[in-house]
Formats: sequence, structure tokens, C-alpha cells
Amino acid sequence: MNDYIYGFHPVIEALTTQPDIIEKLFLAEDIQFHKKQKILALARQRNILVKFRPRIYLDNIFKKTGQVPAHQGVAGKLRTFHYIGLETLLNQPAKLILLLDHIQDPQNLGNIIRSAAAFGVNAVILPKDRAAGITSTVIKASAGAALRLPIIRVTNFAQTIDELKKAGFWCVGTVVENGMPLWEIPKDLPLVLVIGHEHQGLSRLVKEKCDFLATIPMQGKFNSLNAAAATAICLYELLRPK
Repeated sequence: MNDYIYGFHPVIEALTTQPDIIEKLFLAEDIQFHKKQKILALARQRNILVKFRPRIYLDNIFKKTGQVPAHQGVAGKLRTFHYIGLETLLNQPAKLILLLDHIQDPQNLGNIIRSAAAFGVNAVILPKDRAAGITSTVIKASAGAALRLPIIRVTNFAQTIDELKKAGFWCVGTVVENGMPLWEIPKDLPLVLVIGHEHQGLSRLVKEKCDFLATIPMQGKFNSLNAAAATAICLYELLRPK
């Protein structure tokens, strides 16, 4: 992808955990000394080219996207992000997988991945079409977690659910209402938590294939949460001891 990761901490995370995705780095000439030294040390270890430029040069890189983010004087040009294959996941021990049914907002996706990493999710599965993929915005919003967590892209969600169920997983779909309370979901099973589209929820076929449908009980005037907040609540409940 012709994209950039930006910000000191996301770039450090990338250099530490997945340096192969960085083609080269741009640092502002006035970047703080301690930040420069840390980035340069890691870049030398990974044999990654570093170029120093006026801060406005970095601003101009991002103006092409329509906005100038808080890049902190650090930007890394990315190679193609490496997704793992579903077969790789199925050949490894896993207890909790997150399947995202066409999340389209990159900020939402980044926040969801950050929660997934925090709550011990083993992998995240995304659709290839009509959904956000891993970009610099997602990496930034995830605080670099998108570089640590195995992420899979698949063409057919229904088929993927079938494969996961054959491998012993039970699928929990999230719905706004008429689902069972989260705390009633069996926690001693290998689970796939399925989060729906920000506005449309779960697609019909995906919902039909779920073994359980769960709802977050709410008492306020709002009858739903955004996808990132709902995901964090669900993951916390699924991982909370009985």
C-alpha cells in the first residue's frame, strides 16, 4: 500500500515488531534529540533508510490525503501490510478470535484492534471487500497493536465461519436487542466474537450461522453503542472470570 505510518510511538512499535513493513523513514530536522536517537538506533539495526527533511516536507506528504495529522516529525513509508492466512490461524492454539463483519471506519477498526490486543484476542479476521483494511490511520488508532496482532483477510465470511466451526469454535454474534445477555455465553469454549457493520449490524447470513446471539443490556436513552465501544465491552465480559 502506498501509505505512511506516523507518530513516534506507532513508528517505534513498527520498528520493534514488524520492521519489514517500513520501506524508509522521514524525520523532521527539528525532532527532539532523544526521539531521533531511539529511532535511528532501531533503523540502523533493521537496515532501514532514514531521511531528514524540514517539518513542512512531512506536512506536505499528508496534505495529499486532505489533512495533516499530528505526525510528531516522524513518518514511515509502508510496504504492503502482511496479512496471515486462515490456515495459519487454524494450525495454532487459539481461544478467542474476533471477526469483523464489514467495519468501514478506519478509526473504529484501529480502536477495535487496540481493544482486541488488550483483552488477549488471538487473531482478527476482516473481509477483503467493502471494509477497512490495515492503513496508517488504523495503525495509529490502534497504538501500534495492528502490527502485533495476527490479522487475516478473507473473501467469504460465511465459509470462514463454517471452517472455524469445523475447527471447534463457537460463534457469538452481537445484536442490538433480543440476544442473550453476554454473561450467559459459555466461557469455557473456543469462541469467535462477531461484530457487525457500524450502521447495519450483522449481515443476515452471518447472523444465521452464529451459534449464539448476544446483546449488551443498556438502561439509557441510547439503544446502541458504536462498534469500538461495544467490542471492548464484549471482550471484557467474555474474558472475565466466572
